[in-house]
Amino acid sequence: MALGLESPLVLPVAIENSDLSKGRLARDKKPDGQPRELDGNRSCFAPSGGYVATLGLHQLEYILRKIHAPPGRVGIKPTFKLETWRQKGRGGANFLLWEAFVSGKAHAKGKGAHHRDAKTAARAAAAFFFRLGRCPTAYENAQVRVYRFAGLSLAGAALIAARYSFSVRNLASSVVIVKVSKNIARTKPASICVWEEPGFDDVS
Repeated sequence: MALGLESPLVLPVAIENSDLSKGRLARDKKPDGQPRELDGNRSCFAPSGGYVATLGLHQLEYILRKIHAPPGRVGIKPTFKLETWRQKGRGGANFLLWEAFVSGKAHAKGKGAHHRDAKTAARAAAAFFFRLGRCPTAYENAQVRVYRFAGLSLAGAALIAARYSFSVRNLASSVVIVKVSKNIARTKPASICVWEEPGFDDVS
């Protein structure tokens, strides 16, 4: 099982004063040597980003608490680690939490837009999680871009608040981000071009 929320689940940690209030930067570099802006033209701290981040934290804690199994029963065991989840529950984890990031031309419009965006995110995630997407070498050609971002984890805070764990390490956990910025509504998962950030597996 897996659950993706279309809200920032991890925030950047400021190293210098100049980093405060700035959005998330990818580890991948642009041709000029500068890091790519993972958030795009709007920071996760922009008014809309701040709103959905707090709402997402609020909703995720509620969902996790509601699906928590009673004592003595085998239930949901969340993880942020894709490899652990792909190994079909080894180590006890059976529920992947990830961030869905639908932006730009991928956004649906009009009635039912939120539902269509959810379908878009699920389609993109299927292409990546089950390795269906054909991966181009060029960042620019990708329809879906996948990152693993480490920072201040709102997903980890929800995990602690819902009493799945009491480890403060969850607050610094990395989260898989599946970003869709091109229209893939009519594209089969096996035909979606997925770009994976270099060094993806190096982030703990």
